[in-house]
Amino acid sequence: GLSLDSYGAHRGAVALHVHDDGSGPALFAGGPFTLAGGIECNGVAKWDGISWQALTPVSGLFPPGVLPSGATRTVFTLETFDTDGEGPNPPELYIGGDLPGIVKRWDTVDFYEVGTVSNPAMRALRTFDGALYGAGFHTGETSGLVRWNGGEWDEPAGEVTIDGRSLTVYDDGTGPALFFGGENHNGIEESPFAAVKWDGATSQQIGEGLR
Repeated sequence: GLSLDSYGAHRGAVALHVHDDGSGPALFAGGPFTLAGGIECNGVAKWDGISWQALTPVSGLFPPGVLPSGATRTVFTLETFDTDGEGPNPPELYIGGDLPGIVKRWDTVDFYEVGTVSNPAMRALRTFDGALYGAGFHTGETSGLVRWNGGEWDEPAGEVTIDGRSLTVYDDGTGPALFFGGENHNGIEESPFAAVKWDGATSQQIGEGLR
């Protein structure tokens, strides 16, 4: 069935994404659940139109061991990214959340950590301009907006003092750009939430903030 069994404060599917793993487009769900339609899984599952399937190996996303303090074992975001663009390698599923390594990729065979990023949790992933962008908590060591170029994570817009919650690509009439939303930490009490536009070269806050 369609039921997702979960535990903790969050229930069910937190993220939904359509991805083609080579067997055709299918719906993938991510969250804190451990069962999907009675099938044992570990935070992410695939719905092929008939039944849920676990992504194998089941222990690959959350390997046995002690999680960092405060970790919730929750998948927050799913995205498809192709590291070599038009090259021979197929697009892969990227998984972000409150999990060891923060971001992992799945190639239908196994899960692999994607570089090293000190962000406590990745809340959103989005492909833009040939790179994979991530939104997460801003810390003294990591910007709220980071970018994976296929080899390493960087901070393309410098230090973005926003705890990232969402990413989307939108053309506002000046060309496609990445829009980034979250909780503002720039000290402006009048705008506790903000949206930032990144066009690949410069960033700017949209309007006067959100309340």
